[in-house]
Amino acid sequence: MPLLGPEHNAVTAYKAKHGKLGGRKATVEEPSDRVVTDAARTASIVQDTVLQKVDGLRTELARYVGLLQTVNDPEAVEAEVASVAAAQEEIRQVLEAAEQDIQKARDEAEQKAAAAKAEADKRVEEAQKAAARRSWRRRPRSR
Repeated sequence: MPLLGPEHNAVTAYKAKHGKLGGRKATVEEPSDRVVTDAARTASIVQDTVLQKVDGLRTELARYVGLLQTVNDPEAVEAEVASVAAAQEEIRQVLEAAEQDIQKARDEAEQKAAAAKAEADKRVEEAQKAAARRSWRRRPRSR
């Protein structure tokens, strides 16, 4: 008579060691005395999924390695800094040209306003002189 009972054998020892007895796994999986066959069946079922995920990880890993190489590439960093500096210089030049155009337009407007004011003042003066002459002519002369 065995000391541990008739239900204890190599298969139950393997399942106990790998946590396959009791708990949720034992209720989900059908109990079998063929652990190697069960493992082979499960491996063949998930093999395609695992290979797809590994291929996906290879692709992502290559992409991430490329990104890290770019980040750590001093020439790439230098090129980007130079590009930003060139863009800033271009913006500065555009702003400077716009400021010059605005100042030129302002100066022209002030000149036109001064010329218009001078013309208006001249016409007002002429109108006042003409009005004064008319009123002088209308005055009765004393005799």
